[in-house]
Amino acid sequence: TGSVKYNAHKYLNRDKLYNTINYFNSIQFGINNSLLDYILNEGKYLIDCLDDETKFNYNISLKIADIYKNIPFYLNTHADWRGRIYTQCFYLTYQGSELSSALLEFWKGETLTDVGLKIFYAYGASLYSSENNNKVEEIRVNWIKENLDSILSMKPEFIMKAESPISFSAFCLEVKKLEIDRKVKI
Repeated sequence: TGSVKYNAHKYLNRDKLYNTINYFNSIQFGINNSLLDYILNEGKYLIDCLDDETKFNYNISLKIADIYKNIPFYLNTHADWRGRIYTQCFYLTYQGSELSSALLEFWKGETLTDVGLKIFYAYGASLYSSENNNKVEEIRVNWIKENLDSILSMKPEFIMKAESPISFSAFCLEVKKLEIDRKVKI
């Protein structure tokens, strides 16, 4: 990577870069079907409140997600001359809009551990408000416990107060699944 002619950069270990790109390209993704169904039905308010251009782009993302909703797929990546890695798609990508990244999930998941669950809850609190980012993990987990009824009911007025309402909706839907499965008690 780099421009030897203009910036005196050297080609540094291209094999590591190629291996990284190949690894990223080997990850299978799937669509977060619960979020897709929610947005297409009772969660339409998440899209309706947007400006026309954003709404147009989000509707394209939703149509593409609907096509891929039951099959695994890959996101191709590439590196630029500086060694920065980007996905080659626009409407479904973890580097894109809030909707674009919220609709993605790993096709092959991992078992959620107690530590992972705490991190997940802390993440959810941070999605609601960036003020929570500076708080210790335990306070963020307690915020989830204190707001569990609102999280489970997913009332639009509560969801729309979140700084990232679409990502927070995806979080709420996952918490609902955990509660329904009774695998986890907060």
